[in-house]
Amino acid sequence: MLDRKTPRGRPLDWITAVMMAASPSLGEGELIVGIGPDQRNWDGMGKVVFFLESINGDATPEIVATAHCADCHGTNSGTIQVFDGVADTLSGKHELLWQRYGDSAGDRLGEAAAPCGDIDADGIGDIIVGAPGDALDQVTVGSVYLLSGIDGTEIYRFWGSSAGGRFGARVASLGDMDGDGVPEIGIGAPNDSGMGSLIVISGGNGETLTRLWGRAASLFGMGITATDDFTDDEVPDILVGAPGWSGGRGRALLLDGSAVARGESDLAVVAVKTIDGPNPISRMGFSAAVIGDLDGGGAREIAVGAIGDDAIYLFEGEKGEFIDAIRGRGGGGDALDGFGYAPAAPTGDIDLDGIEDFVVGAPGYSTAELANVGIAHVYSGADLSILRSSQVFIAREDYFGASVGAGDVDLNGDGLPDVLIGIPGYGDRQGRTAFGAIYIDLS
Repeated sequence: MLDRKTPRGRPLDWITAVMMAASPSLGEGELIVGIGPDQRNWDGMGKVVFFLESINGDATPEIVATAHCADCHGTNSGTIQVFDGVADTLSGKHELLWQRYGDSAGDRLGEAAAPCGDIDADGIGDIIVGAPGDALDQVTVGSVYLLSGIDGTEIYRFWGSSAGGRFGARVASLGDMDGDGVPEIGIGAPNDSGMGSLIVISGGNGETLTRLWGRAASLFGMGITATDDFTDDEVPDILVGAPGWSGGRGRALLLDGSAVARGESDLAVVAVKTIDGPNPISRMGFSAAVIGDLDGGGAREIAVGAIGDDAIYLFEGEKGEFIDAIRGRGGGGDALDGFGYAPAAPTGDIDLDGIEDFVVGAPGYSTAELANVGIAHVYSGADLSILRSSQVFIAREDYFGASVGAGDVDLNGDGLPDVLIGIPGYGDRQGRTAFGAIYIDLS
């Protein structure tokens, strides 16, 4: 059997790409499956998925996936992997270009990850990845790596400061707020000192610009996304979620990027708008993302997950006014379908109507016979109708749609955007293990 600690850049026999042909309503796609020789536990490949610009010169974006419970360097040490976006024509496999492991057991490297722009000025976008279970001097404070997109080399490493704070449970690229031409980095630590915090770090020099705190049990920092210039000062702004706010009602806060860049640490000063959950147990702010400009106002709209309502709420990118909600079958505290668990993702214009569409995962979706099989829906940006749904592998606890990744990327050259869908519970169907997988939904 192949040693799981194969050096980075070498193809691994336990990573396979299988061509899957589904019914026309489900589209056609490819499956990248993580299969380790000794895996009998839940590795969770597909916890996070996204595209990365090409690093091998073929102009086709690569595929990034994390497996936060992989046991490469001890139980739940975690890993992040970058695959060639183009499958080999003979083997059908997507070659593993590089892989980075968590240092030790319990690190959970890959619980959060995101592309972050070209921090090291080598012409290729880089990656931020969180390891909220990482320990420093035997204290579990969490850490975040900033890695070179080319080969996974460490550019910066940041550490949390409080035991059990889950520093790195969420990460995001925030755009250039301090005017140095390099995007900043947002790190969420939702359990920090029992309140939660958001740490904003300069991408240019790795120094902390500010740290903002929530209130007790608010889980502040659980959802993070950059927004367009909400305050009209030519500096990108931030949305941060606190799903535990007000006993679980939840709150999303729009923050002034200019104030953040100045180092302002008073949340009351930095927050320019707050959005509370509509129900006592909405848990508004569990996830956050920007999608396309749906209303033609010139700014991308904001999608905020509220898992207690089994919903994703959409808000204008210009003034933060409510637009509509995308809902599962739950609500009232019942996250039946898991809407809002994972951030939505913009897909590009899939239906060719001139308006960008978006994808939402519902990993808790169940059938009458099978629990948590999961499903993902692509929604029209024009009228919020479902353009198509993907539910290719109907098996108990697949959690299909636990993550989604898109971004107007066309892997198969058909002129239409493709979508990545994480399936962290995907297994061998023998009840022995669940190693996880990525489904590439080809338009």
